[in-house]
Amino acid sequence: MLSTVGAVIILLKEVLNMKCGDYIKEFTRIAKEKEFLTTEEVMERLRLSRATIYRRVADGTLKCVKIGRRLRFYKRYLDRQLYSKRSDI
Repeated sequence: MLSTVGAVIILLKEVLNMKCGDYIKEFTRIAKEKEFLTTEEVMERLRLSRATIYRRVADGTLKCVKIGRRLRFYKRYLDRQLYSKRSDI
């Protein structure tokens, strides 16, 4: 079994060895698999207003990735937060 650090190093090596076109294809694949959620999807899932989501992003309690001018939220992170005993959201 690989440690978490070992798995991250392997992933980084793969990404660094990718050509630009391959990187874009991989990102497209991830996006199609719905690994990321839009702000609207997060609003529905968490039953929060857009303003509350933006406020949580600003104070760091809700993590996201900014792609261009749009925010994308990692689905697995949100699911972990929703179903964990400790509620930070």
